[in-house]
Amino acid sequence: MNIKKEKTFFVVLLILGAALILAGIIIDHLSEFDTEGILSGLGGGWVIISWFKLYQIKKHPDRYVKEKTEASDERSIAIRGMASYCTFLLSLILFAILALIFTYLNYTLPAVIAGIAFFIQFVGFIVFVFYYRHKL
Repeated sequence: MNIKKEKTFFVVLLILGAALILAGIIIDHLSEFDTEGILSGLGGGWVIISWFKLYQIKKHPDRYVKEKTEASDERSIAIRGMASYCTFLLSLILFAILALIFTYLNYTLPAVIAGIAFFIQFVGFIVFVFYYRHKL
């Protein structure tokens, strides 16, 4: 765990976020496209996240290191893996239900899109299971 590298990363992220906010404002005044919200929102998110992390590192460096260490603990990794798996299954069920509802309502294009999203997720899951079965 190198706090100095993380501090540098979050300072760069803070600067990039501020630059995106300014770019969004400038581009909004120069063009007719409404891009201020996209760029300013992304930049604002980066500024808030990096400011919060830099505040954490400055005020409570010991607690920050402890939290980062606990995040890489085997139990935490197993919990995140199980939560990710359950979230994935929930999204598969959601896409399947959405495809059925759209089909029932005769909304062809949304039903096809939901069905394709379901199929891509399912095939991706099978591919990654076979890939990591042989890799790990």
